[in-house]
Amino acid sequence: MDALTAHEWSYALILEAFVLLLALLAFFVWRNRILKRRLSTAGTPGDGDDDPIQAWLEKERALTQARLEQVGDNTPEARHLKAACEFRQRVLDGERQVRTGSEDESLYWQHVSDYYDNINKGFLAQVHELEDRLRLQQERINNLEGFKEQVFKLSEKLQASRQTILKLDEELQKLLPAESRSAELEALLQGLADEKTQLEEQMKLVENEYETLMKNAEVLQQQIAEKHPPASEHEEELASLKEENEFLCNQIATLLKQELVHKNQLTSQEESFDKQLHERDEELAATQNKLAEMEKKYLELLETK
Repeated sequence: MDALTAHEWSYALILEAFVLLLALLAFFVWRNRILKRRLSTAGTPGDGDDDPIQAWLEKERALTQARLEQVGDNTPEARHLKAACEFRQRVLDGERQVRTGSEDESLYWQHVSDYYDNINKGFLAQVHELEDRLRLQQERINNLEGFKEQVFKLSEKLQASRQTILKLDEELQKLLPAESRSAELEALLQGLADEKTQLEEQMKLVENEYETLMKNAEVLQQQIAEKHPPASEHEEELASLKEENEFLCNQIATLLKQELVHKNQLTSQEESFDKQLHERDEELAATQNKLAEMEKKYLELLETK
């Protein structure tokens, strides 16, 4: 009986161990299901209420959109902030799309690559556009430097013309006083004075236009350095600069033409003056001859008496 009791005890222990193993197995199965459910819930980004990252993205996008609607574009700082908000909004939109995309890891990272590659291409296109505009503006500035040299040369020529006119006036005053001048000569001199006044006014106009043009060029260089103004502002500046360049070219061509005409008039006037002086010399010589004849006759009469 003692041996039978020991045998029964061995079966009881085996049965107890088997029940304990079944209990542990059931516990592990239940625990594994709970963990899978939690992992499935955490890995599914579809519901904004259950996904804190998605909720944060929505919140930040709303704040960025509100700031973007408030900021203006009147100052360089405001334009910089506006560009930063637009870029951040694009990044947040991309992250939101990634969170709601496919659960396949390869597709996930392919979406990330495609989205940010498009953003990078957009920025590269803007950089290339700004580089092209910078090159065009640099060409405009170089043209302005060329115009600057032409204006200085034209100013020197006009100054030389003024000196020539003053010198001619002084010589004319010495040779032909006001009481000895004819009506035609007075009209010619008045026309010469009017031409000189007109040239001076044209030169002042060109100098003023040139100063305005250079100021606009300096402002344009500052805008190019910032590299953030809208394309419309660049187009307006380009159009304004083109109009001013055309106006300056027309003014220079007009002044050069007037200078040529003025030189021709001076040449004609000099020839006229020489002719008049020659006629005066001939008249004076004839008068002297008459006086000599009269003196000779007078002496002959005295000798006869």
